[in-house]
Amino acid sequence: MNKNKRTIISRRMLVKDLTASLRDQIQDGNMAAGEPVLSAGLIAKKYNVSVLTANRALDRLELDGLVDRVQGSGTFVADNTRRDKALKIGLGFFVSFDVIKSEHESFGAWRDAARAGLRENGHMAVDVFFQDIHESGTEKVFGGLDGLIISSGFIDQNTLQLLLKWNKPIVVIVLEHVADFPFHQVIPDMQAGFESALRHLLEKGHEKIALASTDGDHSLRRREAFYAAAGKLSIAREGVREIVVPRELGDQWGRDAGREIGRRILALPCSAVVSTSDFLSFGIVDAFLKAGLKVGKDKALASYDDLEGDGILPFGKPFLTAIRNPRAAVARCAAQLMLERISRRDACTHIIRVPTRLIIRSSSDPE
Repeated sequence: MNKNKRTIISRRMLVKDLTASLRDQIQDGNMAAGEPVLSAGLIAKKYNVSVLTANRALDRLELDGLVDRVQGSGTFVADNTRRDKALKIGLGFFVSFDVIKSEHESFGAWRDAARAGLRENGHMAVDVFFQDIHESGTEKVFGGLDGLIISSGFIDQNTLQLLLKWNKPIVVIVLEHVADFPFHQVIPDMQAGFESALRHLLEKGHEKIALASTDGDHSLRRREAFYAAAGKLSIAREGVREIVVPRELGDQWGRDAGREIGRRILALPCSAVVSTSDFLSFGIVDAFLKAGLKVGKDKALASYDDLEGDGILPFGKPFLTAIRNPRAAVARCAAQLMLERISRRDACTHIIRVPTRLIIRSSSDPE
């Protein structure tokens, strides 16, 4: 047996043993419904395990209906007098947002909002992990679940075949276009956001506009939405100066690519830039500031995501004009769609587009 396989088995046994120990404490201790349970952090310290292991054990208890995990409040003994009326909905993402959130809090908005939308209606949300499906199969991982809300990154050729055989509602989020699979989907209406951004720049007198992007799939979809919006405003594709820079290994969020794009834009005869990502925009701003430009006055910049609105503030305070990526609204909409599809099953695939809106700040509208 190789080392990686031994590690996986060891991790599984650790979660299983910890779950059993916590279950015994709750059941043997006659804990009342609503009574708080130790947090994942305190469990990790008490049992000398990682926080991830503690979280997985709590997730298993939640799946068994023994506890309720309430975002921002804690973990509590479940009220089993109404558990038979509550639905159990799996939330599946390719990576653990608890890890990502340590660097960028906004990326947890998908899961947190979906969880809140379900809980507000009296239902359970249970985290489902990508690797568990490949290791254990859908029957074991999805057993007892009434539906799934999953990210697009959760679906590869192997999981797709497994999901197609699972005869319960599935809603996919973290998409930027209608994907070619028969699951319900909730996506942001990016075209409307880019149309607002372009109209705003045109009203400010900017006729020569550059489009900044990387070569990834998300960026491609955003470029397509940009050009669809440009067409509606009679902006010819040939009139847009497009700068696409590949993201190099080690450039985790794309800011280095943004700096390279910014340097290239300095040589172009354009007065405004539309960027497909805030992280690119952060790098573009770095390049503009290094060249002595005043962002908003010398060159205008409009972006996509509005990470500054989520508290990611590399320049001290929000100043990027940005199309707001409606992460929380998409996830809440997905939760509502899931409940509707469970109560009213039909043979249709439902696609919902959530509006985006433009947040205007000084990068395009200087004070």
